[in-house]
Amino acid sequence: MPLWLDLLRTLHPPCGVLLVGAGDGASPWVQRLMQWETRHVTLVEGDETQFRHLHGHVPERHGWQLRQEVVAAEATSVTYHQANLSLESGLLEPESLRSIWPHLATRLTSTRRATTLEALMRECDAPPNWLVVDCLPALALLQGAAERLQGVEVIAARVLLGTDPLTAGPAGQQALQAWLETQGFRYLEAESERHPAIGHALFVRDTPARLRETVERLAEATRHQHQMTAEWVALQMHSADQAETARAEIARLTEAHTAAEALARAQQQHIEQLQHAAAQAAAQAATEATTTQRAHADEIARLTKAQEAADKLAADRHRLITQLRQAAIQADTTATAQARAHADEVARLTEAHTAAEALARAQQQHIEQLQYAATQAAAQATTEATTTQRAHADEIARLTKAQEAADKLAADRHRLITQLRQAAVQADTTATAQARAHADEVARLERASQKAEQEANRPRGDADIDDLIHDISAYFTERSLTYVDVGAYVGDVFLKLAGSRQIKIREAHLYEPNPTSYQTLTTKLESCRLPTLHAYHLAVGAQPALLHFNAAQSMTRVVEPEPGSPQVSNTFTAQSVSLDEQARLFTDQKINLLKIDVEGRELDVLTGATELLQAQRIDMLYIEVGFNCHGTQQSYFADIDRFLQDKGYRVFRVYEQMNEWTEDSPLLRRCNVAYMSERFARANPSKLTRRLRTLQEELDRLKSASTPPLTPALP
Repeated sequence: MPLWLDLLRTLHPPCGVLLVGAGDGASPWVQRLMQWETRHVTLVEGDETQFRHLHGHVPERHGWQLRQEVVAAEATSVTYHQANLSLESGLLEPESLRSIWPHLATRLTSTRRATTLEALMRECDAPPNWLVVDCLPALALLQGAAERLQGVEVIAARVLLGTDPLTAGPAGQQALQAWLETQGFRYLEAESERHPAIGHALFVRDTPARLRETVERLAEATRHQHQMTAEWVALQMHSADQAETARAEIARLTEAHTAAEALARAQQQHIEQLQHAAAQAAAQAATEATTTQRAHADEIARLTKAQEAADKLAADRHRLITQLRQAAIQADTTATAQARAHADEVARLTEAHTAAEALARAQQQHIEQLQYAATQAAAQATTEATTTQRAHADEIARLTKAQEAADKLAADRHRLITQLRQAAVQADTTATAQARAHADEVARLERASQKAEQEANRPRGDADIDDLIHDISAYFTERSLTYVDVGAYVGDVFLKLAGSRQIKIREAHLYEPNPTSYQTLTTKLESCRLPTLHAYHLAVGAQPALLHFNAAQSMTRVVEPEPGSPQVSNTFTAQSVSLDEQARLFTDQKINLLKIDVEGRELDVLTGATELLQAQRIDMLYIEVGFNCHGTQQSYFADIDRFLQDKGYRVFRVYEQMNEWTEDSPLLRRCNVAYMSERFARANPSKLTRRLRTLQEELDRLKSASTPPLTPALP
């Protein structure tokens, strides 16, 4: 229906709007008209309590009128039925709807003077071309203004839907549709409320055939634009995926390039090290060869000197032999014994000469061996130096090829990165506001995740009810609730609820007996702008009484004063009331959420709310319980659970479980328990409620995203 309303708003701009059944001002119709900034609006509500809330919720606007009137088919006295469900109060008896609302009943009846829809249309500042009848039965009201409907272009009416026999009656869609077709209106669409058997039907003035053709073309254009929008969103998601893939590939190749550069640097260092080692090895080999050659030259010089000494010795021997032979010749001439002695000496010297020649030959062989060894050592040193240089040259060639391969890889990477960057730039260029919205959403979710992580690491306190708010918000979607806090302390729990975007509070009643805490509470509440916020300096119990209290920081407990005992500074008295008595102050005498934290007196508070609990006029309770039957700090869980089970209440969730920390024991000391009435549970099935919440979150997300306008251009 919102899409049709946007189309009709373009085709038939709401110059004047008359809304019958405006309620408390929180209905989608009132909110939509405020959002559209409609200039001339008349809001009509017959229920006195709802009209007071309407005055509080709708700010004063130029051209807007608020009227408390009961509207009927004729201007006469009528019976007005006030139902236990304020939404169904009106001219229709609540009991007639019990086939769809089993527990609906009349709470009060009164005789009221009614006006007609025709009279209201006549008294509007601007003739209304939009008419909204948000009450049952709409048919009778519209029939009373048949003559005035000629100037109306759009009608929205509350009707009964489905196959129930009631739908064939005057409150059903079938009867209303049949009559409006005779008045020149065409049915467009019906949308159910939270109850599937009740909803709103939308009709438009079916003037010339060209208008029908225009509406059909607009509907076709809308479907086509929906299809184009879906394709566009898919394309943007694909572009975003490509951009993300490109960025990932760029990051991967950048890492590969960094690794390749590091490898190239390492290889260059290795080459330089090998070149340095080769130069050192060649220098060392040359040094060793020079040293060896120098040693061999010294040995050759020494042996040469020995050879020279041997030659000199041989020369001396030869000269001595010559002298001796001359002496022998001379001695032969004299031929004496001395000559024979000389002959023996000659033989001895001959043997010495033979030995000297043998020594000279041995020395010559040794010199030749040393020269050959020196030549071999020099050749081997040269060969080893050549082999080392060749190995170094091969290593340098291999590393050079590796460097060239790394350079080629770097060039390929650079070229691929350039291509991917161009593709990323092209994808970013073609990206639209939707892609930026996705990026913003990712950033928001990251911030939310960081905030949630910080929140999870934050020490938990008495007002830490985030889990409770999350769990119950699905059951109060698009609904304003009445909140009652017994033992409000300084209002931290209420302020947490009021500051949540998931829960909307219609009215709140806070009870605190401690005068110091109450003063702090009222100071904190001054910043709240809720007009129906009430704080009471009262205690709550089973019956009216004057109670004595002992205050110890955040824990205020009831004590029994001993007769004659002196008054101490941390004690005080406060008047006690019961919730059954206070219920007359609550709208519809009903509580949507009741929180109780009274340090062991929870059962007294529940006893004082017996009538409310017996009638299940309290939807949910949030209460502190203990698990030690001998403890006095909290009420024993079994006693609380037995009392509430007898009244038709069951456990919904358990929160803030705390062990016996005073004794360092793992046993459970206390926790906070949320209870739900069986009637409320039957009216809010779990799967359906979660599904409605999911759809609402999806709708809110789509509204917040920057998407192309859904209103098609007129041909």
